[in-house]
Amino acid sequence: MKALLLKNFKTAPVFSNNASEPEPDQTFDTLIDVLAAPIENFDKANAAGRHYSSTYWHPAFPSNPFQVAFAR
Repeated sequence: MKALLLKNFKTAPVFSNNASEPEPDQTFDTLIDVLAAPIENFDKANAAGRHYSSTYWHPAFPSNPFQVAFAR
């Protein structure tokens, strides 16, 4: 089955063409069935890191985008 696999929340999801069927975890004994969840082109691009929103783009230092307008 095709799936976007989430290893953790710090990295982007990984697209897989042959993901195994999910099994219940020993900690959580509930298996959730998802009937329909389409993988869109946006999802594929985001998982591959090709979409502009897939990376953190904010500057490393705090700044105000309208700083010049306030200084006048």
